[in-house]
Amino acid sequence: AIAFGDGIDWNAEGRRAARESAADADAGEMLANIHAAIRGEGEKWAAGLRVVDCGCNIGRFYPQFAAVGFEYCGLDQAAEALTIARARFPEARFIDTFLWDARWPSYFGPFDVALCNAVLQHNTHAEKHRILPRIAESLRQGGLFAFQESTVIDQTPTQLRHEEWIAIAQTYGFTL
Repeated sequence: AIAFGDGIDWNAEGRRAARESAADADAGEMLANIHAAIRGEGEKWAAGLRVVDCGCNIGRFYPQFAAVGFEYCGLDQAAEALTIARARFPEARFIDTFLWDARWPSYFGPFDVALCNAVLQHNTHAEKHRILPRIAESLRQGGLFAFQESTVIDQTPTQLRHEEWIAIAQTYGFTL
């Protein structure tokens, strides 16, 4: 079992998600928000934009990005989850790596969009400080970092309050 941060077994999580078919209800909302940030409301997607899905697990966002012509690369450290992702979407690119060990140039970057959906909240604060600079270096000048994480009232070993998420993103040059 691969466990870090909050100790979740991500291979087991991948198996569970695959059993449940893993249709993600907020994938459409996340994509709409990314669309608005990149192109503005009402404009069309530009095919060929590059997205890196950091912590992709079984690749549940891949179909939405592929449908609008994005080049997709999913990164995760859970080998079993990636095996499921590759079986579901053999045409997609999935790479087995911890986010802090990612070797961006070899993944066809720089990327236009880096995505973390409920990923950083499972890492310790020290791990976040290893991951975020790696994500920043993966993006082209003017690229977008879209992250959606839960917030808490009181900070825990892995969770942050709303203001702390903003501060940590700004530490690595991201603007809101």
